Amino acid sequence: MEIKEITTSEELRPLLSLRKERVDLKFSPAVKYLGAYMNGRLVGVVGCQRLGPHLLRYKSAGVLPEFRKMGIYSLLWRAREEMYNTGGDIVTAFCTEKSLPMFLAHGFRKVSERNGITFVKRNG
Repeated sequence: MEIKEITTSEELRPLLSLRKERVDLKFSPAVKYLGAYMNGRLVGVVGCQRLGPHLLRYKSAGVLPEFRKMGIYSLLWRAREEMYNTGGDIVTAFCTEKSLPMFLAHGFRKVSERNGITFVKRNG
């Protein structure tokens, strides 16, 4: 497994099927993306956007269905925390039901919920 930064919208193309699961995969230069590659194939992604000096928004997380339950999302989560979180950051995210348990397990609290999407926050 290799974790590396995704720098173009074309690199995200193999994961566009995740949109049907409400994963917002729109490439933006303001967002840093990390991809998980298995044998050269992109199988998962997480994103992160700095909104202020001490404010992060975790974005765009997903793993292709055939690669789930293999610890890929956990690897991506740790890599994102290590690369982008300074430790004193307030971090927010919009979560689907699939990603919400991971956020709650890492100290986030529910702020609001609407149409099956939960907004969460963790103070630094």
